[in-house]
Amino acid sequence: MTVSLKWDNDPPKTGLPNSGTDTKVYPPGSTAGMVVATNEQDPTKTETVNFALPLTPTGAAITPDKTTVDSTGDATARTITVAGTGFPASITGTVTLNTGAPASGGTVVVTANINTNAAGAFTGAVLLVPANQPAGPFHLLATVGAVTSDITAITVTGGAQVPTITPDKTTVDSNGDVTARTVTVTGVNFAVSGTGTVAIHPGAPGAGGTAVASSPVTTDAAGAFPATTVVVPVGQSAGDYHIVATVGATTSDNTALAVTGGATATLTPDKTTVESNGDAVARTVTVTGAGLPVSTAGHIGINTGAPGSGGTEVIGANVTSDAAGAIVATPLIVPAAQAAGAYHLLGTFGATTVDATAITITATPVMTAPTNVAAGTTTATTVPLTWDAVTAPVTADGYIVRWAPTGTTTWTERPVVTAAADTITGLTASTGYDIQVKSQAAGHLDSAWSTTITATTAA
Repeated sequence: MTVSLKWDNDPPKTGLPNSGTDTKVYPPGSTAGMVVATNEQDPTKTETVNFALPLTPTGAAITPDKTTVDSTGDATARTITVAGTGFPASITGTVTLNTGAPASGGTVVVTANINTNAAGAFTGAVLLVPANQPAGPFHLLATVGAVTSDITAITVTGGAQVPTITPDKTTVDSNGDVTARTVTVTGVNFAVSGTGTVAIHPGAPGAGGTAVASSPVTTDAAGAFPATTVVVPVGQSAGDYHIVATVGATTSDNTALAVTGGATATLTPDKTTVESNGDAVARTVTVTGAGLPVSTAGHIGINTGAPGSGGTEVIGANVTSDAAGAIVATPLIVPAAQAAGAYHLLGTFGATTVDATAITITATPVMTAPTNVAAGTTTATTVPLTWDAVTAPVTADGYIVRWAPTGTTTWTERPVVTAAADTITGLTASTGYDIQVKSQAAGHLDSAWSTTITATTAA
């Protein structure tokens, strides 16, 4: 803002300041100005003139038909009609409604073009405040050539103010000390005199997610809450987060926060050696994870080859990390009879890849199950058994016999026998028994159980 002041001539040698002018430029938003005039007889004597800003240029003034507008009203209620005088004559200009108090600059909300007449006046400039314009302080600014008027305040009511939060930082290193991990948040335009929370959630604004840190807030009579600290957990997984503030029915959820540092992404299997000729339990690798991008869909799998070699997946599963960057125990069942060799555990979550854990798959030969199991003549307490000797893939070193009362699963196993025959003793008279046999050999997995036969003891 440029301000020029003039003072009149006065009789010489009266001791009053001489006539003159003083021009100064004040930055937007200035609220006060000053000019100093020097005594014509004694230059050591001065007169200081202080004045409030903004000033209306001499003769320039604008007059609105209203200074309060309800933005929820109809077009008539939202219309401000402005007249002005004291501007340069016969020239075009504008009158605008701006956000904020007079002389604060602000953002133009609506504009009307004007034309001054030969007397430097204009009438009938119409400004239509947008429907539901957020409530708050505004001001009129008229500009015609080099002359402006910027002292007329307008109050807008009705429209909802937008809840807004301001953090002191938008990037946090979760490996730093508590100061580095602290985000200080202030808020305005929330429900007045209410309680709520300000929290840090994983993902981009609007993504929801589970809060990783939060603090309570209380708003004042103007709907603002003071500086509130929220501490990001130490080692929090790196990634995109957002700050959400909620007080009553008012929420702000459009502030992004980037977290750097964090724990190293890892996948941990419960075993690193798997027997592909074993049963489902023996072939299951249960995997957990930590330090992964938070709340991110990903995939884990067992691939052929050593870590870092890529390879072909033989089994995999889709998983999603939680708000702490972890995945729950996830089973991967290696296919039966999968070829022996080097494999690795591979996980991908967004741009993060975890590929450092070797898995060894073995394929120990499996003995053949005995065939032609048969029961001889029983007694009240014994059942004699025979079966064909097993010779594949090698000759059996021994056999295990088991039995259970028919219709039950209460199996009893007999210690290893080396011949292809055995007699079960200690049985109950007049009772049916289910009987199975399997073969064993050094360096080989036990065979499956043979086909079940049933024998009944004598009375």
